[in-house]
Amino acid sequence: MHLLTREAVALYFHHLKPGGILAVHVSNLYLNLEPVCARGAEALGKKAMVVEDNPPNDSFLFDSSWILLTSDPSWFQRPSFEDANMVPAAAPHGFRAWTDDYSSIFQILKLK
Repeated sequence: MHLLTREAVALYFHHLKPGGILAVHVSNLYLNLEPVCARGAEALGKKAMVVEDNPPNDSFLFDSSWILLTSDPSWFQRPSFEDANMVPAAAPHGFRAWTDDYSSIFQILKLK
């Protein structure tokens, strides 16, 4: 859990170039990590976008989900993102950012 806390994300950005981009792989059958990343980005004044990669069904590749965080939203206007399946990351009202002192896995369980 610590790897997705506000403090951890702040440390990642400390090591990135200014205006860099952090890619977080969030594909998971049991946990919805989008709200965790969305609130973490918001707490640090970053923009977070969800990018879905859905390869053709006839390939040996699997779907994947990524959340890209940056302090430079112009990244998402670049030609490499032109055809991307991309939406802003979101969290439900009242969802708290994870910190080193607070996290709750129950809020992000995917119940089927």
